[in-house]
Amino acid sequence: MGFYLAEFDQEVYEKNVYQDGYNEGREEGREEGARDTKISAARNLLKMNLGTPAQIAQAQGLTLEEVIALQKEMS
Repeated sequence: MGFYLAEFDQEVYEKNVYQDGYNEGREEGREEGARDTKISAARNLLKMNLGTPAQIAQAQGLTLEEVIALQKEMS
């Protein structure tokens, strides 16, 4: 039984590295966009006085501390 090493293809390697980085960047962008949407909605709820900070945090999937910080930032 022989041992075979495949030839290293720099071009294929670079394409794979690029694609991995691209996919990772897209995922991070989606997560950041979703978070921005939650924060924007929480700000709107606070402006409209629709719920307590605890209720808004729960509804938006944020921490109570984050909502309280937004509330302080807005006042």
